[in-house]
Amino acid sequence: MALDIKFLGPQDAGVLANIAPDVFDDPIDAGRADEFLAGPRHHLAVAVDDGQVVGFVSAVPRSGRHSAGRPASRAAGPRTARG
Repeated sequence: MALDIKFLGPQDAGVLANIAPDVFDDPIDAGRADEFLAGPRHHLAVAVDDGQVVGFVSAVPRSGRHSAGRPASRAAGPRTARG
């Protein structure tokens, strides 16, 4: 299985038309998806296998004192897994 990773933008809402079961908690609302993808602070990457979304990651950078002057990916500091 070869996956394609796509970083979605405002023009990519159609990619969300074919999603594997259980990828998202709820069905996709097209209007809300368009709004999310159009947001300059919203980021959505999807894993696509044979035209179907099979996984995703999304992020909205935090604002405030934690992110001032630092890249968003480091704004919250290191995190450790708890198990």
